[in-house]
Amino acid sequence: MKGIIGAFFIMCMCHLSQAQLINGVVLDKKTDEKICFATVYFDNTFVGTTSNNKGQFSLKMPDNSNMPLVVSSIGYYSVSIPKYTRRDSLIIYLSPKEYKIQEVSVKEKSLVRKRKAYLRIFKSQFLGDTENGMNCVITNPKDISFNYHSCSDTLKGFASKPIEIENKMLGYRVKYFLDKFEYYRKTQSFFYTGHIIFKEDLATNGKNKMNFLRERKDTFLGSRMHFFRSLWNNDLTKNGFSVRDKYGTKLGVDKFVHLVSQDLISSKEGQKKYVSYLKDLSIYHYSKVSRLKITEPRVYFDKNGYFDMGLFWEGELADKRIGDKLPFEYVLE
Repeated sequence: MKGIIGAFFIMCMCHLSQAQLINGVVLDKKTDEKICFATVYFDNTFVGTTSNNKGQFSLKMPDNSNMPLVVSSIGYYSVSIPKYTRRDSLIIYLSPKEYKIQEVSVKEKSLVRKRKAYLRIFKSQFLGDTENGMNCVITNPKDISFNYHSCSDTLKGFASKPIEIENKMLGYRVKYFLDKFEYYRKTQSFFYTGHIIFKEDLATNGKNKMNFLRERKDTFLGSRMHFFRSLWNNDLTKNGFSVRDKYGTKLGVDKFVHLVSQDLISSKEGQKKYVSYLKDLSIYHYSKVSRLKITEPRVYFDKNGYFDMGLFWEGELADKRIGDKLPFEYVLE
């Protein structure tokens, strides 16, 4: 009898373990060929894997996560998959990148100077001008190319491989899969899209550990991640945040945060919350001010601080770029 119970327990555990896995295959959208060594991961986390020589992958899903699954590969645009279940066997198609690099690789001093100038602009806008951003090092800058369109006064950046970054302030090594980068000189504005996976935590030991932990705490406090975690727990005031409308009136969380009705989602998915507000909001963290415009009817977020696309930031929080990124696994100690 004990043996039967033990065998049943093992079967249940195996079934539970399998239920935690997301399985699938990655294919070329044009040719249907299997893509080997594609990176499959949850954006802004340490959780990821690669497809095998048959394009197949198996990835353990983080508990209670509503984050989309991201698939990236060299020479392809990344794909974000917002909805999936553990029972699915996913078939994921990636589209090849098709762009023409006009940059000419020669040793003339004028072109060398131009490339250095373009790279400075890219680093400033992409990594950020904060202390964290300025202490990031791109270890493979040769994999980044630039086109400058004088007619539109636009600088475009391309990466043939994932951009590898070492953050010397926060103690992380990361990879960023860049899909698009444009800098508009006339307005000094920019736009970039892509996805990031954290590869190595350098704060495991050594004399720099305490420095890394201190800088991470300073970076987290008042960040977007901190704001959305506070929203989830309904403790904005406790964490130094307040939200005001355009007239300066302080708003309660119930004015712009909503809980999805439980009868619309399965219990396995857990709670879901979203922000929705028709007018601009001012986000205060003590004396620092940011402005937030919600551009979609519903922008979902979770307890880890993840939030969907559909938010436009200005002010303090808009200045935080890749150099100020923390993984969603980060826990304030």
